[in-house]
Amino acid sequence: MRPVRDSDCIGGKRIQQDRDLSKWYHCKRTMKKLFKSRAFWIALFLVFIALDIGTKWLAKTYLTNPLEILPGVFKLALSFNPGVAFSIPIPNAVMMILSPLLITILATVILKFCDISKNITKLSLVLILAGGLGNLINRFWTDSVIDFLSLKYWPSFNLADSFLTIAAFLLILFYGRIIAHGNK
Repeated sequence: MRPVRDSDCIGGKRIQQDRDLSKWYHCKRTMKKLFKSRAFWIALFLVFIALDIGTKWLAKTYLTNPLEILPGVFKLALSFNPGVAFSIPIPNAVMMILSPLLITILATVILKFCDISKNITKLSLVLILAGGLGNLINRFWTDSVIDFLSLKYWPSFNLADSFLTIAAFLLILFYGRIIAHGNK
């Protein structure tokens, strides 16, 4: 039997042609090493930024008319949000100063009060940084934020907004409970 290599592990799943248990454990160790790697988290951050900027560019370029995905529930509709969340009007110049400041403060709070060795914390931090930076780049690009995802009873949003919402949900779900039980 040949030695097990890192290239034998694809996404942490056991390779079908060889059901040797040692190979499975090797793949699991490889995935743990991957999640500890800074390069993985930086690459994930860059992928999220690229997805956000790419979808905003696609929406601005090709989404001239609203496109119903689930009639009466969900559609793709291009809109420009010059304000902040829920279109609260704040001048763009103020947002250019406040956005990096808020992102830095939030990242600092996460690094100070959350266990950065946990993957859920790293994922939340990557999502917050990608979401905040994606919208900041968009403000430089268009003087507003491009929103294109629209639910019937919710203001339109984009992938960066989704990243921020998911990160907040993960932090509340995993750290809200820990804090509520005496920081165990």
